[in-house]
Amino acid sequence: MNRPRRSPARHGGFTLFEALLTAALLSIVSIGVVGLYTASLKMYTRGQREATARDKAALALERMMPEIQEAYNVDYPGPSLIVMTLPQRDSDGRYHMDPSTGALLSGKQVIFYQADQSGAFGTTGTYIWRAERPTSTTTWGSKKVIMDDVEDLSFTYAPSITMLELVQAAITVGQGEDPGYYNRTEVAEVWIRNH
Repeated sequence: MNRPRRSPARHGGFTLFEALLTAALLSIVSIGVVGLYTASLKMYTRGQREATARDKAALALERMMPEIQEAYNVDYPGPSLIVMTLPQRDSDGRYHMDPSTGALLSGKQVIFYQADQSGAFGTTGTYIWRAERPTSTTTWGSKKVIMDDVEDLSFTYAPSITMLELVQAAITVGQGEDPGYYNRTEVAEVWIRNH
């Protein structure tokens, strides 16, 4: 009598095929997890650069626009700089007026411009500078950096029929390195209050 042959009993081990199949599946899952992590990291980095560029441009505008709004007179010598004459102020902070006419008196001049890290006029660079001088015949002093990483600074100045004057400022700030470079342009406008 012939008995049917039984396959050898398995005692908890894996065959070579099962071990290779498991290793292949784990490799595919690992590659997927690493890819997902890498994509998430790139999205996070881009979001951080976008937020930083937006915040820096908005902060520069917040620093400049109140002073521009207070201007007594605006000179518009070029698209990337603006010169303003502010009204004189008394020691208590109120505007100084001519007692005979009641008109505001001209005070110091302020300039916002784009230049290199030295702040020299006529240079190209990635910094926004603010400088001031007591009169139009003196040299510019008290230079301060307002913002860095600036790609572009532009002003638009439009006198209106009603004698209110509109000044628009646009700032483009860049962040990061290629290929993950990102830039953002923020725009603000104000009416000149004291013209």
